[in-house]
This record gives sequence, structure tokens and C-alpha cells, in this order.
Amino acid sequence: MFEKYRNFSAEDFATDDFFREWVFAKRSDANIFWTKWVKEHPEKREEVIQAIMLLKILQSEENELSPAEIGNAIERTLHKIGKNNPGRISRTPPAYQKWFRYAAAALILVLIGWAGSKNSWNRANDPAGLAIRPGEDWLTYENTGQGERQVTLEDGSRAVLDPESSIRVRRQWHGERLVVLLGGAFFDVVKNPDRPFKVLTENVVTQVLGTSFKVATDPVTRQTKVRVVTGKVEVSARNKPLPGPNTILYPNQEIVYSQDDEVMQKAVVEHPVEVRKSEQREFVYEGVPIGQIFDELEKRYAVKIRYDRETLADCQITASFSNESFWEILSLVCRPVRATAEEKDGEIFIRSSGCRF
Repeated sequence: MFEKYRNFSAEDFATDDFFREWVFAKRSDANIFWTKWVKEHPEKREEVIQAIMLLKILQSEENELSPAEIGNAIERTLHKIGKNNPGRISRTPPAYQKWFRYAAAALILVLIGWAGSKNSWNRANDPAGLAIRPGEDWLTYENTGQGERQVTLEDGSRAVLDPESSIRVRRQWHGERLVVLLGGAFFDVVKNPDRPFKVLTENVVTQVLGTSFKVATDPVTRQTKVRVVTGKVEVSARNKPLPGPNTILYPNQEIVYSQDDEVMQKAVVEHPVEVRKSEQREFVYEGVPIGQIFDELEKRYAVKIRYDRETLADCQITASFSNESFWEILSLVCRPVRATAEEKDGEIFIRSSGCRF
């Protein structure tokens, strides 16, 4: 039965009952199946994302385009669809033909930036929910290209949008600085302790005073990842408060929040970058205590490295490093003393029996 999905197009997915039950979270078994299926069929990811966007658009209860604009846009778009894909729409089940013709037009309008030019975000694809209220004056910035797009906000903060991503901000900020994000973006925030900067996604709220960080939500897995480059941020779940305090992230740390499991996992980023950069590019150590290297790594990368100083007191090492990454240096330092480095909750733990042989 499920083999048919291998040949599905975006419109085929959008008209499939089981697929729609997953998108609108009506059945837990649909969520389990589709999350696994998309991971096993990465070649269909683009069609799946387009179908999700399509359904979100159709879920809208209102549209800011006038009826005349909608009609003209649909006619032009349907003509283009028919010209480039003869017979494509006719394969859609009859009950959905009219429905899909209008849906396909709406999808293409979004992809080419029409909706962005009209500030036509709606409640259906607004992850902030009540954060965007009718009558308020909002600006929408979309990236419909294949590369990144940089946007300078009212206060001088920068947002670098990933492809197929959007942000929405109030035309004038009063009090807190609120950004609603669909997709992924890197933020470089101007410091202002009196005006917190918040980024809202469907799953989490990220609040900072002044820092640089990346937020991204995967539309398929529904996982949100927050990664900090400089400063610190506070991350909390939007819909359900998690037990314990909110998660605080520091440079080179990230969290991954899974909406399905309602679990927030904290970790060291895959590629830590130097926070305290030095003009010195080669680091030479001759017979120095191994703890000294751990301490210097911690300062350079702002990643907490925990080890037993007494156990490693007799361990010395001679080595030099130049272009090695954080993880490579850590591995090379641990190897001679038969130590291991374990990452847990955004920190590094060194395990060793010491050097008293």
C-alpha cells in the first residue's frame, strides 16, 4: 500500500488523506509513519515540504489579497502549470481537481514571493499564534532564492535568512523586540538590556539581550535547533512548560527540541568555533601538564571541560597544533594518556585513570 508514495508528487501528497492527517497532527500513527518514511526517502523531501506548505496555505481562514488579485494570479499560474506540466493536474482525483488548482496557484505565489510582497502571512502558517493579531502593522521578509538573504532590522540587528525561510516583525518595536520565524535564520543582535529580543517558532521561544545565534525548524521532523555563537540565550518550549528551569545556552552549545517527544536536548555543537581568537596560529607544548591544555581549550572555545585535576596531576604531554579542530585536538591530547572525552548536556567530561603507572 505504502509503496505508492515513492512516485508521489507534491500535489499527490497534499491530496492523500493519511498525509494530511500527519500534517494537521490528527493521528499519532500517521506522525510515526511519515517521520520515519521521510527519513528513509530523502529523495522525496522536496515534494513533501512543498505539500506541507501547500496544505498550510489552504488551511488559512483569510487572505489579504483582493478577490481580483487572487483571480488574476490563479489564471496566470494555472496557465503556466498547464503549459509546463500537460496532464499533470488531471491525474489528481476528480473530487480534488478544483481544490488543487487553487492550491497550486497559492503555493506558486508564495514561492515566487507574491505573498511576501503583500505581507500575507496568515494564522495558519504563523507559528506565534496570537503573537500576530489582525490590524497590527507587520513587515514580512522572505528568502525565495537559493542562497542566504541578509535583513537589517529596525534596531540595527541582523537576520540572515536560510533559503525558503521567512521572518515577520512589527513595523515599529515598542518594548520587547519580537521576531516570528518560519524556517531558519542566523541572528546578530544589538545589545539592549531594556528591550529583550525574542525569536518565536512553532515549538520554542529564544530570548536574548545581545548575542549571535542560529534558529531553525525542520518542517518535516518538526525539530527546532538553537545554536549560540556569542553571548548567551534562554530557550523555553512554547506550548508546554518543561520541568525545571529554562535552558541557558552559551557559545558553541545548542539545543534540539522535538515537538513529538517534548524533549529538549542540550549538546556541544558539531563544529565549535574559537570565541577568543588569537593571532597565534600554532600552539606548541613541551612537557606541560595535560590539564593546562584542557584549560586553554576551554577558554578558546568557551566549552566547559571537566576533569579530575588530582588524577591527571602527573600527566604531561608534548605536542603542537595549528589547523586542527576542537574535537581533533581533544582526541590527540587524550590518546597518549588513555583518556576519553564524553559530551553530556553541553559540557565535556574527561575520564582517565591517570598516569601513575
